[in-house]
Amino acid sequence: MKYDQLFDLLNSVINNDKQQILEIVDKAFLDGLDMKQYISDYANFLLDVNIYCLTKDINKIKIPNLYLDNLNKIDSNLDKNLDKLLYNTTQLVNVVKYDDKPKFLILTGLLAQAERLV
Repeated sequence: MKYDQLFDLLNSVINNDKQQILEIVDKAFLDGLDMKQYISDYANFLLDVNIYCLTKDINKIKIPNLYLDNLNKIDSNLDKNLDKLLYNTTQLVNVVKYDDKPKFLILTGLLAQAERLV
């Protein structure tokens, strides 16, 4: 998955932009991405974002230096919410791994996460 898409998804969740969340997930689905891997990649990305917010050390994460501006734009007030997003997304990864059609669960989970941040 591309980091631009991961940042778009994270920003859409943070901003409670449900329309954009739907579009991003639908595009991933229509592009033929493995939805279980998609949400797993997003969870790993959130872990990296959390680590960066805690340490401000780009060398401790897998996100390339090219995205440093994106990382620095994440509001430090969101640190607690990022922890919640990571936890909830990790739970979502565990739920979808046994589902034959995980798109519904992924959309439901991401939309609920966005609503909780408002």
